[in-house]
Amino acid sequence: MEPDKTQLRFTYAAQNVLGKDVMAMRRDEWNGLLLSNGMPTLLNQAPAPVGRVMSDSMVVAVAASGICNPDPGFDIVRYDPKDSPHIYNIDHYRVHENLTQHERFSEICKAASMERTPQLENALTEYVFVVKNKPSETLDHWSTELPDRINIARHKTE
Repeated sequence: MEPDKTQLRFTYAAQNVLGKDVMAMRRDEWNGLLLSNGMPTLLNQAPAPVGRVMSDSMVVAVAASGICNPDPGFDIVRYDPKDSPHIYNIDHYRVHENLTQHERFSEICKAASMERTPQLENALTEYVFVVKNKPSETLDHWSTELPDRINIARHKTE
């Protein structure tokens, strides 16, 4: 399936404005990962936008949580004994389920040379935008133990 040109253009503009890796994911794929009760969901693998991490290191857990949580997104927990005592490296990918509400949305539109219109907003509702936190933005990036949001995550059985 060919990527949507509006989504691609907007993703590149967001990456430029935010100065971070930004990826888009189809909303139905994102929703399909989550437990319906909003609790953190334990995943068997990282979602497609960041799947290469799974082969680049020893991943011990991947969990996702939706907008009902204070910091929706997914976490990839990597194990590295060389970082002892902080043997877990936790990468957090913030998921913006409604990027039109992002405080820098107008800047992103301008960078994409796009006008904020109902058509643009409607086109963007098909996607969630995944923004990788920098290690300094993830409070427990270097950790000695798995955080509660990972420990309480459960597999989706539906």
